[in-house]
Amino acid sequence: MFQIKYIFSNSYEQSDVSYDSIDDTALRYSLFLGSLSLEIKSSRIELDWEWIPLLDFAVCFLSFYLEFFGKNDLKKQFEFTESDGLLFVERVGSKISISTSYSDEKIEMSFDEFSSGVKSFYISLTDEIKDRYDGIELNKNYITYDNKKSKLSM
Repeated sequence: MFQIKYIFSNSYEQSDVSYDSIDDTALRYSLFLGSLSLEIKSSRIELDWEWIPLLDFAVCFLSFYLEFFGKNDLKKQFEFTESDGLLFVERVGSKISISTSYSDEKIEMSFDEFSSGVKSFYISLTDEIKDRYDGIELNKNYITYDNKKSKLSM
């Protein structure tokens, strides 16, 4: 089973933020920073940097899933804004592979495993953001992301 595990970084917590009025750019790139691990069986890609914009990562991987759906050959990349590191996500037939520009790490899975892992990650992250950050559920920009969950059938 493919899993995207995450942890919020305490180093970047901002207690003086009014989450109900934050703009979309801040939601995606400045808040909710942390580390990630992409795992399937005994293979893993660690992104233990504490500054990864988790909401942006979730939104991008959800868009990758939607773009890959119904297509057999497609390659996308995720660029980290604070470094020159890249993740490459490729679908060939019914298989998905994820690799990096900065290591030899590579994980492979079926499209169904990728689909399930991405949707589970997206739902878990957006639910935790709503639970952790008072007022975020009133933010019109965040509501757009939260509402996408209802369209994801698990």
